[in-house]
Amino acid sequence: MFEDHEFIGEKGHKGTLANYEAWIDRHCALVNSLIAESSGNPDADAFQQHHHSNNARLEKFLNPMKRRHINVVEVAAGPNFTTPYTLHENGYDFTYISCDIYPKLKEINMRGIAETGLQGNIYHLLATASKLPLPDDSMDACVYLHAINDIWYSEGMRGIHASLSESLRVLKPGGVFISSDQQMDIDPTTNYVSHIDVKEYLDVNCRYQFEEYDNEVPGRGWLVVYDIREL
Repeated sequence: MFEDHEFIGEKGHKGTLANYEAWIDRHCALVNSLIAESSGNPDADAFQQHHHSNNARLEKFLNPMKRRHINVVEVAAGPNFTTPYTLHENGYDFTYISCDIYPKLKEINMRGIAETGLQGNIYHLLATASKLPLPDDSMDACVYLHAINDIWYSEGMRGIHASLSESLRVLKPGGVFISSDQQMDIDPTTNYVSHIDVKEYLDVNCRYQFEEYDNEVPGRGWLVVYDIREL
């Protein structure tokens, strides 16, 4: 279904699913090699530090829902074990669903999850960010880890708005939206969509009670919106 899909991004970036598959393969090889490295390798240490940093922040943002079963969807998930790892390691009762367009990711992620010993209701769906195969009001949390700009480069701002619309559709009333990506502030000198752009869309299309920015390093950070209710 996706083999002939052509991606044209906001800045004229153009590619195909074959380009995306090649990037995924290179990324997986890099991650696996870094995980296997012993402490003392600078790249491996930096990767592990980043992984544990993401783990700590996700636990902080999801903690208010810890006392009950939660359904979590990760949009444009890529080869990413951080979210199910966080849920598993911190004792959540959870169902985790990752959505991505790359057909081989199910095999890659399931192998990685098995190798790391993760347990729980973990599923991988072949789906675009703008058309999630999930029922209305079914998810407690919607997670975008370094995904907003991937969607922007492949589908432009229309793709981001469509994916955010889908996230609002599948989130339960009172759900939480979590995004980590580049460029927290509007900066015309960069090629990045900012979290300000995301927040502006949410301001128009939903009500929420609390919003949090958590800066990790300059130019990168987290946007967390709690108690979302679609208009």
